[in-house]
Amino acid sequence: IMHTLGWVGRIFADSIFLAFLVDSYKKIAFRLLSVPWTTYTYDIAKKQDYFRFIVSREITFNISRIIFFEYAYILLSYVKSPNHIYQLFPRLDIGE
Repeated sequence: IMHTLGWVGRIFADSIFLAFLVDSYKKIAFRLLSVPWTTYTYDIAKKQDYFRFIVSREITFNISRIIFFEYAYILLSYVKSPNHIYQLFPRLDIGE
């Protein structure tokens, strides 16, 4: 919830100082969230083969990033201008 509030706060930041405060809050909230999650992940790794668990986790994350970025590249290369998005998503009420 704390990290989400930081993202929402970015919408309403209308000055440089407020943007700095919101960004600092978001980064602190992210660190507070990531510490327990990382601890939990490494606790699971200790119960299994540590090396195999970490390597398989990293392979999974990186393969998913590669697939996502390839899909995004193909999708964005198809769209020549913002007005052509309706061709990709015809159910959106965008168009002429």
